[in-house]
Amino acid sequence: MSTTTRSASPLGARLSWMRDFALIGAASGAGAPALFWADRPGYLAACGVTGAVLGLLLGLLLPPLLLGPVSRWPFGVLLLVGLGVGVAWGGGAGYAGGLYSFGASDQMGLAWLSGACGAVAGALQLGWFWLPYTLRKAKAKSTWPIVLAACLFSGALGYAALSVLSVL
Repeated sequence: MSTTTRSASPLGARLSWMRDFALIGAASGAGAPALFWADRPGYLAACGVTGAVLGLLLGLLLPPLLLGPVSRWPFGVLLLVGLGVGVAWGGGAGYAGGLYSFGASDQMGLAWLSGACGAVAGALQLGWFWLPYTLRKAKAKSTWPIVLAACLFSGALGYAALSVLSVL
């Protein structure tokens, strides 16, 4: 492949990672709770914006980490770390949305519940999509099918998260 269509990094340009992760974060942050909180557009917007910002940061940090110190870690450890990063990503978006919508003096703990649901949703989302996304990037293939699938899957994440939490 010519150098004009491919960046110097084996995983492509960071800007494309940042764009894709921000898009998935926005779609997941707003889409996951939409089935349950459609009547709270401010809450959905806060979750979506926070998910996008955190996704942007992940897209900035992941390529150099995957090529650097993390590249020698065993595959199983990478999967677990991916789940943990998803927990932080989704939990942060859910908690921020909860704080915005329910306030810091939330007596019923809905902000924490929102954060817990977001954490499970984030683990589910990042847990499945980071590996195929990274492999397509490494092979210089288009990632739009993975990004589209992740965005479409976002609507089911809230239901899946509540189902997982109800079992715990």
